[in-house]
Amino acid sequence: MLDLIAKIAIGAATGCGYSIYGYFKSRVAHGEDFDEKSMIQTVIVGACVGGVAGEMGMSYEQGWDYAASVGFITGIEWAKKILWSKLHPSA
Repeated sequence: MLDLIAKIAIGAATGCGYSIYGYFKSRVAHGEDFDEKSMIQTVIVGACVGGVAGEMGMSYEQGWDYAASVGFITGIEWAKKILWSKLHPSA
């Protein structure tokens, strides 16, 4: 059980790293300002995809492809939008 949790945690941490790097790389390339909401949402999706990839023994890119093909990313997007609207009703 701890092995499974460790794989998911390592995958989620890796996903956070990938998503933070990708967020800043994209923002700098396009000259856009920092947007806290956008970054937080990017990291949430990256952590979820990384957790899936870690649990299934895939690379992050393979995990992203798998998660996208089964609709997992869409579900995470919907869930985070609902949660964000509940936490920040004026936003």
